[in-house]
Amino acid sequence: MKRILLLHAFLIAILFPADLYAHFERAAIGTRSIALGGMFIPLGDDPSTLFANAGGLVTIESPTLYGEFAESPGSHYGKESRIAVVYPFSRFTAGTGWYRRGIEEGGYEDLIVAGIATTLITNTQGSFLSVGAAAKIGRISYEASCDCAGNGTSETETAFDLGVMFRPLPVISIAYSLSNARDYDFGPPGEEETWERAQRWGVAYFWEERVTLGYEHERTGARTVHHYGFSVRTSTPVELLAGFSDERVYGGIRWVGERVRFAASFGPEGDEGIHASGSVEIRLRFSAEE
Repeated sequence: MKRILLLHAFLIAILFPADLYAHFERAAIGTRSIALGGMFIPLGDDPSTLFANAGGLVTIESPTLYGEFAESPGSHYGKESRIAVVYPFSRFTAGTGWYRRGIEEGGYEDLIVAGIATTLITNTQGSFLSVGAAAKIGRISYEASCDCAGNGTSETETAFDLGVMFRPLPVISIAYSLSNARDYDFGPPGEEETWERAQRWGVAYFWEERVTLGYEHERTGARTVHHYGFSVRTSTPVELLAGFSDERVYGGIRWVGERVRFAASFGPEGDEGIHASGSVEIRLRFSAEE
C-alpha cells in the first residue's frame, strides 16, 4: 500500500504540476555533474544525487560521506561548499545534505536537504524501478550594510522534490526529477529572486562498466537546456569526464577507488572565468550488510 501511495503522489505531481522557481537551483548540482555538462540524474550513484534526483539514492550501496568545494572567480556569487551523507537500510535509502554559497554583496545562501528512496520493483538481472522524495529548507541571509540595528535581513522557505529512476536493463538508466512545488520569492523588496520549479529527464547507457554516455533534458520556467555527458574509465581507477551544454564544453577527472573517490571539474562561468570544483567521496564500508 505504501508503494502504491508513493507512486500515486509522484504521478499527481507530474500530471498536475505547479509553477515554481528556485534561487538555489542556479547552483551546479555537483562536481561530477559539472564535468559531464550537467548530465547527472540518470546516474545517481554518488551522494550529490540527493540534490538532483532522490530516486537515485538506491544506487548507493554503502554508507557514504561526501564533501565538495567550488569557486567561480569574478562571479556574482562567492565560494560554494556542499556536504552530504547517505545510508542504505534494508528497505530504503536515506540521506541528508547541506549546501552553502556566499553572496558578493555580503551574506550567504543555505540549503538543507533530507531525502529518502525505495525500490518498487527489482529482479535478479539488476533492473529496477525506484522512487524518492526530498524535503528542502532554503535560507538567504543578507549582511547589514551598516552597524545600525535591523539593517540585515534573512528569509527561509521550504520546498519538496520528487524523483524516479528506471533501469529496464543493467546497461540502460532512465530518470525523471521534479524540483520544487510552489513559487517563492527571496530577497529584499525590489530585488526578489524566485525559487523556480525545474523538471529534468535523462537517459544513460553503460558499456562494460567502462564507458558511459548520457543525455539530460532540463526545463526551468520558459528555459530549456540540453546536457550531454561522456565518461571513460581507464585500466587504472581513473575516469575521464567530458560534457557539452548550452554551447559550452566542460571536463574533469575522477579517481574511483574502492573506499575513497576524488573528482575535479572545470567549466565556463558566463564570460567571467572558469568555474572549478573538487569533491571527495568516502565509502565507510562496501555494503550495508557487511
